[in-house]
Amino acid sequence: MRKLKVQLDSGAYTAHKKAITIDIDAYAEFVKEHGDEYAGCFNLDSIGDAETSYDNWKYLRKKGVDTIPIYHVGTEETYLTKYLKEADYIGIGAIANLDTTQRLLGLTHIWKTHLVDSKGMPKLKVHGLGLTAIPIMMKYPWYSVDSFTPVISAVWGSVLLPG
Repeated sequence: MRKLKVQLDSGAYTAHKKAITIDIDAYAEFVKEHGDEYAGCFNLDSIGDAETSYDNWKYLRKKGVDTIPIYHVGTEETYLTKYLKEADYIGIGAIANLDTTQRLLGLTHIWKTHLVDSKGMPKLKVHGLGLTAIPIMMKYPWYSVDSFTPVISAVWGSVLLPG
C-alpha cells in the first residue's frame, strides 16, 4: 500500500471540545491496521492532562503501536523531559486556543530550555499541532506543523496567503 504524506491525528482535541471519549483500544487497532499508510500517527493525548497523555503513549507502545507523543504547553515539563529521553519526534499541542502572547511565552520557554541545543539546533523533530500563525511557524525550527484553519477557510470561500 502507498504511504500517504500526511500524519494521522487521533482526534483527541475535537473529542475534548465535544465532550466525547475515544476508545484507546479502538484507536490502537486502527493504527495497527492502517498506521503504515501514514507518515506518522499521533498519540491519543488527553487535553491539559500530561500524566494521562504520557500513560496513553506508554500503553499504546506496550500494545505495539508506535505513536508520536504530544506535550501540551503549560503542563508539567517533567513529561516533556520524559518524551525527550524516549522519542525522536514529538508534537507540541494545546497552543491553538492560546493568544499570541501566551503562545510566544510558552513556546519560547520550551524551545530554549528543552528543544534546542546550545547552538539553537533542534534536538529532535518537533511538530506544532493547530499552528496557523506564520510568524510563529517561522520563529521556531519546527519539523512540521498542521492546522484546520486553511481547510475551514476554504469551505467558506477564503484563501490564506502569506503576508
